[in-house]
Amino acid sequence: MVETVIRPAMRRSSQVALVIFVLVVLVGAWAAYYAQGKGFTHRWRNIVTEEFEKRGIHASIRRLTLDPLRGLIAKDVMLYEDPAHEILLMRISQIALDINLSDLEQRRFTLRAFEIRSAAITIPLDPVRKLQGEQLVLDQFSARVLMPPDQIEIVRAEAFIHGVGLRLSGSLFRPPSNPDRDDLSPSLGQQQSTRLSEVRQQRELIANFLKPLQEISFPPGSNPRVDIQVQGDTANLRAIRLAGALRSGPFRYRTYSAESLAASLRFERDGIIVRELELRDGGGKLQAEFELNLPKRDLRFQFTSSIDAFGLLKTMVPNPALNELVFYEPPLIESSGVWHLSQPFSWELPPLQAIGSIRAERATSRGVIFEAMSANFSFDKNKLYLRDGKLEHKTGVLTCDIMRDEQGVRFRSDIRLHPTVFAPFLGLEGTRQFLKRWTLTDQTAVFINLEGHGPTLAPESWVTTGVIDLRNCGLNQHPIDQLQCDLYFEKGVHNFYNVVIRRPEGEISGQHIQIDHDSQLCRFRNVRGKVFPAQAVGWFAPEEAANLLVYDFATPPQWSIEGTIDTRLPSDTDPGPLRHDYTISFAGDSTAHYPVVGKKIELVRPSGTVVMKGDSVHLRGFKAEALDGTVQAEAKMDMTEEGAVYEVDVQLAGIDFEKLARIYGSGHETGGELSGRAKFHSDDTGLKNLRAEGLARVERGNIFCLPTFGPLSKPLAAALPRLHDGFNMARQAELRFRIRDGKFIAEHLEAETGAFHLKGEGTIGMVDQALALETTVNIKGPAGALLVPVAKLLEFEGTGTLEEPVWRTKTLGRVKDATLGNVENITQSTLDALRKVGGALPKRLPGLDKEPVPPVPRAAPAIPRK
Repeated sequence: MVETVIRPAMRRSSQVALVIFVLVVLVGAWAAYYAQGKGFTHRWRNIVTEEFEKRGIHASIRRLTLDPLRGLIAKDVMLYEDPAHEILLMRISQIALDINLSDLEQRRFTLRAFEIRSAAITIPLDPVRKLQGEQLVLDQFSARVLMPPDQIEIVRAEAFIHGVGLRLSGSLFRPPSNPDRDDLSPSLGQQQSTRLSEVRQQRELIANFLKPLQEISFPPGSNPRVDIQVQGDTANLRAIRLAGALRSGPFRYRTYSAESLAASLRFERDGIIVRELELRDGGGKLQAEFELNLPKRDLRFQFTSSIDAFGLLKTMVPNPALNELVFYEPPLIESSGVWHLSQPFSWELPPLQAIGSIRAERATSRGVIFEAMSANFSFDKNKLYLRDGKLEHKTGVLTCDIMRDEQGVRFRSDIRLHPTVFAPFLGLEGTRQFLKRWTLTDQTAVFINLEGHGPTLAPESWVTTGVIDLRNCGLNQHPIDQLQCDLYFEKGVHNFYNVVIRRPEGEISGQHIQIDHDSQLCRFRNVRGKVFPAQAVGWFAPEEAANLLVYDFATPPQWSIEGTIDTRLPSDTDPGPLRHDYTISFAGDSTAHYPVVGKKIELVRPSGTVVMKGDSVHLRGFKAEALDGTVQAEAKMDMTEEGAVYEVDVQLAGIDFEKLARIYGSGHETGGELSGRAKFHSDDTGLKNLRAEGLARVERGNIFCLPTFGPLSKPLAAALPRLHDGFNMARQAELRFRIRDGKFIAEHLEAETGAFHLKGEGTIGMVDQALALETTVNIKGPAGALLVPVAKLLEFEGTGTLEEPVWRTKTLGRVKDATLGNVENITQSTLDALRKVGGALPKRLPGLDKEPVPPVPRAAPAIPRK
């Protein structure tokens, strides 16, 4: 009976318990769901943040939820450096809080530890803007932190920044809280403002160092990692110390490849210290120490490098100038100093205080290969000092010292290599082209000492003085044995003072030679010497030297030059009118050869002056001895839009007629002298526009020695076989001529010998050389009266060409097959007949057997006016 009663009661109790359990589960599930989805109330979040405050951590929690598996979860946690929550340290996506849940029933909260799993941590670079500005993000952050009384123990903390693993461990002391502390006092508020500015600068600087990580790629197996140990006091986060190590295998930064990287790190209150850093690449290794002072933003460094430092520098700081320098082997660089990161970087004046040295073997830049280069350097704020700089080239060595400060640049240099090496590096186009005009060989010796100053490091801004001594070189393809001078160079203008140029035949000395590359003018002052004029002018104005080649001197004359030469080339675009304004005077005991009608005439002791003014060339006061006589000349050439116009005035006196005749191929013996004067006017369109007039006189000479009249001597000799042996020797012969329309016009030709009197006129074609001449020969004395019956037979006409002249008598020329050979028979027959009629004629007529009387020498005749 009892059993019957108990069993229903127990059954009802179990049913009630089951209902209560179900209700509890439902309520708990609802509570968990509510806590997970909606979160705890603001009151509970305050309880959690107060617990953090007790441990020196200033935090705010946006949501507090309960996870059935992980427990209490704080989401969107903001950690601050200050109680006023002004300086944001970081934002953590979620934190699992390890608490005693039984304490919650008694409304107590004890935080024993917290854990972070694969969370994202965001660190704002500007703590004032918090999460509105640029941020630093740590991915896959995981950590477990124990929080016993008065201490925070970081068991582990791991994250990744741009592929680099970070591992953090250590402990932080947590002092007891001071409830009486007034964190909002005016003095603390002012300190907070100062601290806020410092944090902003520190984070910005750290971010600048971490930005290059975004461009670093790590191949599989590289395993880059930073291990950090932390120690400190949560009451003073600035005093927290961190120490660690950095290790990485191969990596690539832009175009630079490295094999390994290792370093020990220490993060202190005001900076970062890097010790025992070792970076290796294919060229060598870098061993360095760095110390970064965050408040001052100063980076102290000391390193020795044999890595591809320029390759790394070109990758980190792109600069076109760095790309022009290529080392065959990495340079050896040693340096120590301070880099002021707070100052803007400038290649001309980098913000450094440093000393060091650089040594390199073969290197190339702009196509120039240097065998070696070295220098010691120092930077001190605005001062740059390059000391004992040395460049070795296959042609020689350059040493230099350069200083740059607030006053500008000062330098000095000794150059023993070819100056043409520097042509590609100069900014002034005129100077580059000037250096390219030099010819320097293995036998060239260079001795140059330079000093100068300027506002910048650009050579084109410098004012340079110095001394030059070059041996066995050439300028504009004209050789120089030795060049010595003083140099003054400024703004593209080369000034050479006290110039001495030596060649085997003589030397040049000059007070001042100036080459202005911008205006392309070359100025000479008091320059004189004894070398060939074309050679001397060719050094400075090669195009103008061609105008002097017509003066073919056998030995160099004494000459001088004064004035300005326009050195522009005809190929220059729109060169404009010439700006020549110079005078060349020459004289001496030398000889020269000058072309005259296709033959060269030797001129002895020529002298004169060449004046060049713009497009006009004027030869003044030319004098010379030629063929035992004298030559005087004036010549002028003017350039017009239609072309060149020439004017020449030549005077001859006492010229040996026989020597002249031999030059032009005469086979006749002669003697006598030639004198005369001629004026010519022409342009460069050809012989048809040549105009001339003149008068020539021959005394005591054979008028038939010239090729044109040579054939005429045979019939006359046949006509007068025994009258006189020297019948063709003229006492005086005179020719007045003009040149018009492409023809040489003999207006009046008259010659008188002891036997006859010859007159003639006619033309010679200047182009086709065709002859159209007429002459009349009158026998002098009784023979002339006796030869009246055959007088018409002594009138001749010349045809053919200058090369092959043909002479005929006017009378027999009309008879078929009649030639000059008939004259001999006709005249001889006439004389024989006259002898029979007159009885007997003497073998030689009176008055014809005397030698010609030499005339009194006279000056060159004036050209008659028409």
